[in-house]
Amino acid sequence: MVQKFISVLGYVVVTISIIIMIWGGILYATAAGDEQKTSKARKAIIGAIIGLAIGLLAPAIVKYVASALL
Repeated sequence: MVQKFISVLGYVVVTISIIIMIWGGILYATAAGDEQKTSKARKAIIGAIIGLAIGLLAPAIVKYVASALL
């Protein structure tokens, strides 16, 4: 039950991260050299990459923690 929940949550996080990464790319492409806009886009892309990594590693982290506790 918990494993399935973590798996679904991981898929949701990955999907949202990909959408934010695309949005950040569009922001970056339309920034037209404005430093404030490129900074905002860069932060969105970096946050999406971090979220993607967490979403992909979540099942492994849960398995590791669960095995350490049992």
